[in-house]
Amino acid sequence: MNKFVETIRLHRNDEIEAYKDRGYLFGKNRNRYEFVRKIRIDNEEEYFNFQVRVDFKEVRFYLLGNEDSTVEIMGYLYFSIYEIYRMLKIISLVEGVDFVVDILNSYLKSTTYLEFQYDDERYKFKMPNITDVNGEIELSDATLSITYKELYLLISLIQEKSNYLFSKSEDGELYQDGIVRLMIALLKQNEDNDILKNIGWNYNLSEDKFILNKEYVSSKNERESKRYYLTKLELSNILQIES
Repeated sequence: MNKFVETIRLHRNDEIEAYKDRGYLFGKNRNRYEFVRKIRIDNEEEYFNFQVRVDFKEVRFYLLGNEDSTVEIMGYLYFSIYEIYRMLKIISLVEGVDFVVDILNSYLKSTTYLEFQYDDERYKFKMPNITDVNGEIELSDATLSITYKELYLLISLIQEKSNYLFSKSEDGELYQDGIVRLMIALLKQNEDNDILKNIGWNYNLSEDKFILNKEYVSSKNERESKRYYLTKLELSNILQIES
């Protein structure tokens, strides 16, 4: 994944320069320019399509689906970390919390990798155990659904990209795999927790789920600015409190 992020960012810059050579003017809009490409993940007899969008700051993954999917018909779907948590919560209500958490834990322990193809090159990323995972989630308007496998692969791509970015920072190792740890904590808890509350996650008893406090996060509060990540110690402390 490390090489992929570097490569696709380089390709974005190359495309901008190519447009400039043809007389296009960017000015301040250069940072907002989105480089859009498609990647395909092959998993045994299945395949999954994702779109990648790259601007000056972010590399984002969008779900495209396969040829039989309603996602393919509708276009593309982007999910925030909070929206991913909500979908995992929905799965947990149908399949049980342990079902969802076991798959997330399988990612943390995994030594298995899948490959995706981009620009005639293949790139590896760590994957959870989704061999026997079936089912789908209907989205809010019931006209669109995504499979459990699509969601877990999306989480893996996002986490692997995040791990690469944290690997470049001084204390980044603490927060690697932090998104998956956060999902585990949010799913295992059914009441307020001081560690989660400190980074903006408050439990809503009437809705039986965590709500993310969307108020402005001060840049001076470094820990709160990493509200989508938990360290190993934080997750361990949360699960000990729970037990």
